[in-house]
Amino acid sequence: MATNCFSQELVEITQGIKEDIDSIEPNVATNAQGKLRVFCEIRVMQGFLAPHWSALLSQNPDINLHLTLTPASLAYGEVDMAFT
Repeated sequence: MATNCFSQELVEITQGIKEDIDSIEPNVATNAQGKLRVFCEIRVMQGFLAPHWSALLSQNPDINLHLTLTPASLAYGEVDMAFT
């Protein structure tokens, strides 16, 4: 129960940070380009992310998506995103 409350508070803090960033930089171009390196566990990749990749990559053709199942670190710059 306490974990759920903590998780909800973390989500709310993160949403607030995103809103703050969006309000500071409202005119930043949204055309994504470059390489996006993502680590995620197979069950996350197949169950949650894979259904959305086709549409996302169609909307952002200048993105090269590199996926890895091998654990990699954000801290060491091995990946740009990590889903676990």
